[in-house]
Amino acid sequence: MNSRAGKASIRIFVFLFCSFLLSAQKSFAAITVAFDAKSSASNNNVSSLTFSHTTGTGSDRILIVGVSVEGVNVNSVTYNGAALTRLATRTNTVKVEMWYRIAPAAGAHNVVITLSANCGIEGVIGGAQSFFNVDQVSPFGTTVTASGNSSTASAVVSSAANEMVVDAVASGFFDLTSGAGQTQDYNRSPFIRGGGSREAGGASVTMSWTIDLSDDWAIIAAPIQPAAVLPVKLCSFDAECRNNNVAVSWTTASEANNNYFTLEKSADGVYFETVAVVPGSGNSSTQRNYEVVDTHPLNGVSYYRLQQTDHNGGYEYFQSIAVQNCSGVNPELQFYFHYGSGISPSKLVYHLPQAGYVKIKIYNTLGQLVTEQETLQQTAGVHYYSPFPNEADDTPQNYIALLQYRNRMIPCRFIR
Repeated sequence: MNSRAGKASIRIFVFLFCSFLLSAQKSFAAITVAFDAKSSASNNNVSSLTFSHTTGTGSDRILIVGVSVEGVNVNSVTYNGAALTRLATRTNTVKVEMWYRIAPAAGAHNVVITLSANCGIEGVIGGAQSFFNVDQVSPFGTTVTASGNSSTASAVVSSAANEMVVDAVASGFFDLTSGAGQTQDYNRSPFIRGGGSREAGGASVTMSWTIDLSDDWAIIAAPIQPAAVLPVKLCSFDAECRNNNVAVSWTTASEANNNYFTLEKSADGVYFETVAVVPGSGNSSTQRNYEVVDTHPLNGVSYYRLQQTDHNGGYEYFQSIAVQNCSGVNPELQFYFHYGSGISPSKLVYHLPQAGYVKIKIYNTLGQLVTEQETLQQTAGVHYYSPFPNEADDTPQNYIALLQYRNRMIPCRFIR
């Protein structure tokens, strides 16, 4: 494929991709918490309760477990061996607790509820509910607990559209019936009663259960908050050489509360400087195109990244891109270590002014060979070598890398 045809194909792809994002945004202008799955179990004369729950693969997941007991405490709740966090407890003669875990493992795994002692004949009830499209930083609004002795257990929750309100209830021996508008997910009784339900969010949501006869009860109700809508949906970010300059362009499918973009550049992908500040489009549901021409490009490889800033001061970075030798100056041989950040692993970077055979060896401070890259014939330009792909848990050490290229030996000292 020639370069003109290639660029045309890229433009068609960008157009189709942006069109898809725009249509998706119009269909899902606001993210709504969605129900995933439910499970429950009950038993008596035990000190723990185990049951299986299958969590789907939806994004931004949460698992919520309600526990109803009497006369004992809940020491812990785990799912797939990972600990849940206690959200709330309400105690009467009966007790109800609500626990949760952000980003639970997908698939079928065991919920294990561990009690402080044998629960006796009164028993223990556990119910699990999983949801997706949930805020992973602040998953809950204001949680409400209540208790009493009557024929109705209820809690009034302040909520909002696109949220989901969940509850867990405990009562004595008499039967429970969930309130109108609620979807009952479990209702069990080894001796005491325990149940859980959900209802779509609104300005004010009353979660209630009818008890056949007046009895002690305790209830917890919590609004689950939806994941935040991204302020900017970026569908392309590109850089190309143009008359010894660098033309950097990007396209957004939509923008929300977007104040401005900051374009930055770097020689090593670590330390960046500002190239330009470009006003955003505020709120937009149509495709927007932007371009900045950097008239002072760096020699060799340049890295560009984009920062987006909201009107309220919040900001996010998009992944950086690289463009090679737009200055028209033939770069010299360069060899250095790039320290990674979450999305970019650590690696050795080398810029070759001409094609040639390359070999890299890594030595420790004792002069012992640790690892090496086999001899490769490579083109002029930038290349990468990751000598330690699994580096997360290693203790930092000093190393010396030697680059062999065209009868030259270039050292690079680094710590990893």
